Amino acid sequence: MQKFAVCLLLMLALFMSRPVSAQEKAGEKQYIYVLSLEGEIFEGLAQRIKSKLARVDPKLAKIVILEINTPGGGVGYVLDICEDIDRLAQSGVPVYAYVTGKAWSGGALVSLACDRIYMKKDTSIGSAQVKILTPLGVQDADEKAMSAMRATFRARAQARDYPPALAEAMVDPALEVREIMYRGARYFKTPEDIQNLRNQPAVHADDIVEKRIVVKAGELANFTYAEAKEYGFCKEVYASRDELIKGLGLSQLEVREINMTSGDILANLLSNQWVRFFLLALGILGILIEFMSPGLGFPGIIGLACVALFFVGGYLGEVTAVWEIVLFILGLALLAIEVFVLPGFGVVGIAGILCCFLSLLLSFQNFILPSNKQQSDLLVFNVFIILLGIGMDVVLLLVISKFLPESAPLQRLSVAAVQRSEDGYSVAVPGFQKLQGLPGVATSSLRPAGRAEIQGESYDVVSQGDFIVPGEKIQVVEIQGNRIIVDKVRG
Repeated sequence: MQKFAVCLLLMLALFMSRPVSAQEKAGEKQYIYVLSLEGEIFEGLAQRIKSKLARVDPKLAKIVILEINTPGGGVGYVLDICEDIDRLAQSGVPVYAYVTGKAWSGGALVSLACDRIYMKKDTSIGSAQVKILTPLGVQDADEKAMSAMRATFRARAQARDYPPALAEAMVDPALEVREIMYRGARYFKTPEDIQNLRNQPAVHADDIVEKRIVVKAGELANFTYAEAKEYGFCKEVYASRDELIKGLGLSQLEVREINMTSGDILANLLSNQWVRFFLLALGILGILIEFMSPGLGFPGIIGLACVALFFVGGYLGEVTAVWEIVLFILGLALLAIEVFVLPGFGVVGIAGILCCFLSLLLSFQNFILPSNKQQSDLLVFNVFIILLGIGMDVVLLLVISKFLPESAPLQRLSVAAVQRSEDGYSVAVPGFQKLQGLPGVATSSLRPAGRAEIQGESYDVVSQGDFIVPGEKIQVVEIQGNRIIVDKVRG
């Protein structure tokens, strides 16, 4: 009886000395956090994934399950997500990838960044060849970029004990990877790795047995769920999230799902770079029509609405700052002053165009001046995108003017329109030669173009160079076709 009492006291002492977790001390529950990475990884989606990872409370999270179904996306955005996964793991919260569809390209790298990879049936992982976005289209990356991405995949694979050579083969189609047996263990090596192993003094020829070629040279590695499990990437295959949680032995924990809200879906749509491009093109078209045909109203309203949605998408994607939107509004105000208040075109109009262009350019990127090659390439591409949109608008304006009735305001601005003297037009009226040497009065500022009254008639004139204010006396000094050139009366 005495021995039993001693044993009981020892067991009680051991129980009392057991370390107690912070959650147990605070009486807090632990949760399984679940979030989804769905669709192409661009700036908007990447920012939302990062913000959702930031919403995970390390004090309450047992694990995080990241459900992945993506064809990949921008390398910079993918690396940002991987860094956030690393920070969460460093805080003591493991992140598990659960591939529910494709984990290709950037999706493969995000999966490798997670502590474990689980997959559904009929899913795959790989196909991560690096592509560069240029004004001429999508092109294969140069060796420098390819080498950097191979190193990134290798490092991620080594950190999580995945086969490094197979991870590199996801990036570089030139690699061949073979399965070998070395001293009773299975490895996946490139021919170069195998030769280096053979050259080691302690290795005998019989120690290495080559079994088969797993990835052929010229083929980009992409593994089905079954192959991913066989080669050591996928820990297990589960048909559903519930089965995954059950297989992890965590069914007793509550799931906190950080879902995609309707606001997230709208933000994803508006922050998509191609949706923003078409909104921008349509917006500029409407604004151009409004400036060219004042008083129409409807095109201007549509144009401003599209531009507003363009900036909203950039703001939601966290690549557009408020000051960039203010810069665009300032540019429009300067253009309006130039068009409606100050006839002709001068410094104010040029400043307005520059403000608008810089605002649009900066709203496509989260940097002002590029600091690396990737940012330089993106800057060139963004300039090309904006110029392409403006070019499309000019073509559309020309096409629209062809189909409008001659009385339409936009058609009257077309070079194809006939401007008759009975309609009140003075330009292109034959007989301007009779105005040679006649005096007149400027009825608007001439900087250098503007309006002047000559013998009771109003004409479009061009100053010989000097700025002429309204009311100042002028004289016709030269006639060049339809151009009436004037100069101020001196003395």
